[in-house]
Amino acid sequence: MPIDLSKPLAWKSADIEERKLLQRLQGNILKGHGRETTANIFFTFGTDVAASKRMLRELGNYHVTSTWRQLLEAEKFKASNKCDSGGAFVHVALSHTGYQALELADVAPLDVDFRNSMANVVSREALKDGELADWEERFRDPIDAVVLAAHDNVGKTAELDSALRAIPWKSMDGALMLNRH
Repeated sequence: MPIDLSKPLAWKSADIEERKLLQRLQGNILKGHGRETTANIFFTFGTDVAASKRMLRELGNYHVTSTWRQLLEAEKFKASNKCDSGGAFVHVALSHTGYQALELADVAPLDVDFRNSMANVVSREALKDGELADWEERFRDPIDAVVLAAHDNVGKTAELDSALRAIPWKSMDGALMLNRH
């Protein structure tokens, strides 16, 4: 039975198909992750498409937080009355150049500003992102993807960031920007 996306999804009473959707959809899509501290790892892919896809597969299979897990952790947090926000949270987002580098441009979102890139003058004006010359230099060149890592506090977020940086990023042969923000 197809999922009806025209109405809200009652996740606590989700049927098997809805639950599968929530388990396959990464967190931070339907609901914000809610942590106060993040580490953001910006990077570009190399020319080895297979290695880039392997790295993303590892991120997706072993590190990215699903919507289902995010919702369960949010419920646990609400019930516990603790200061912690629910543990580690990881999210991956691709830019249009990322889709292109992975040879997946045909399935990339169709939004014009997304396809133009943040650096495009028309997109910058539409998004009110200011002059390119005013941006930090490392963000002026195309960025293929970002990994957002978050945890309960600054120390735990730094530990999660370090663990993610231990992934074999070096298997990709291109430029790699690892920046914390």
